[in-house]
Amino acid sequence: LQRIAQIYQADNGLSDLSAEERVKKRQTLVKPLVEDFFTWLKEFHSRIPSRTKTGNGFDYCLKQEPYLRYFLNDGEVPIDNNAALYSGYFYPHLLSKSA
Repeated sequence: LQRIAQIYQADNGLSDLSAEERVKKRQTLVKPLVEDFFTWLKEFHSRIPSRTKTGNGFDYCLKQEPYLRYFLNDGEVPIDNNAALYSGYFYPHLLSKSA
């Protein structure tokens, strides 16, 4: 979790930059952290039983690696889709107070 937190912390500091500047900074500041995360993930993957929740999480990250890296090359793409999720666009029923 610390590795992921470092990635978010580095990227959150780039929000005021233009898309072009953000890509450049992501390449120098964030990409090494993402590389380190996936290297670590690949090293430990074989040590984690695949039929556990942790193993499922590792499998998911490795299968989604190209998509999880996409934000590094496009300054318009956010690091995650939390803004869309919190807006209720995908799951409006989850924002209902009666739920």
